Amino acid sequence: VLVTDDEISDNKDSDHTAGVTNRKATPELLKELASLPQKEVRSRCTYWQQCSAFMETLSIPAAFFNTELDQCYCQQCHTIRGDGPCFRQGLPPALYAVPVGWCRFGIVIDKRFQDVHHASEKWHVAYHGTRVGSVRKILDTGFLVRAGDVAFDGVKVNELPGHFNKDLKPQGFDTEQVFVTPSIRYAGQEVYAPSENYIEAGRRVGKVRVAFQVCLRPGSYKVGKETVLRAVARQQRIDPDIPNAQLEWFTKELGAHTLQGVLVKLEQ
Repeated sequence: VLVTDDEISDNKDSDHTAGVTNRKATPELLKELASLPQKEVRSRCTYWQQCSAFMETLSIPAAFFNTELDQCYCQQCHTIRGDGPCFRQGLPPALYAVPVGWCRFGIVIDKRFQDVHHASEKWHVAYHGTRVGSVRKILDTGFLVRAGDVAFDGVKVNELPGHFNKDLKPQGFDTEQVFVTPSIRYAGQEVYAPSENYIEAGRRVGKVRVAFQVCLRPGSYKVGKETVLRAVARQQRIDPDIPNAQLEWFTKELGAHTLQGVLVKLEQ
């Protein structure tokens, strides 16, 4: 939630590498790859391999993850699956953008959410951009927290510099809520998921962004406009499939969301 004049990132869905194959993506080749199990397609994908290598540098225990929910959304893997740019999920269905250009590392969903509420099928899908250093903290806490809450590490969570806060905000706006979005382009903006250097073996590999994919209970949240004010001033459409007026979902309700995956995007 911004009040600064930062530029809106194009956040294009470009790949860091060639993806599954360096061969020309002919209809015959795509058909051949589409016939393979997704796990085998990922094993051939250089982009997936690079994102996986980055995740290993975070040294997060494997117990947090469910590899059955892993998915590569690089342009080639996305094309091979034949998916569109958006899906609808939940009861009632809500539109969300497919995170093209990212890789998802599935998270173990709490059995209460899955067995009782069937969150991965009946709840809505949304995203929350964050910093690399916050990934483990969020996983340890088990859910996204509101400004003013104390997280798992005992640190009180405050609004980031340049964001709305209790002293600088529109009249009636409540900053002490969980904020997510159905748009990965919005969640991946520099102000939410800043591009950070990815260093491996003392060598800069490139830039990386991270975000969380979450399931959000229908009826638990309100929908609002984007708050990157420069976009409004320029009448810029941030996401081609989701109107600016519907880019922020926010809730104060505890237990209204569950983490579903860590998203990683590599950039040159």
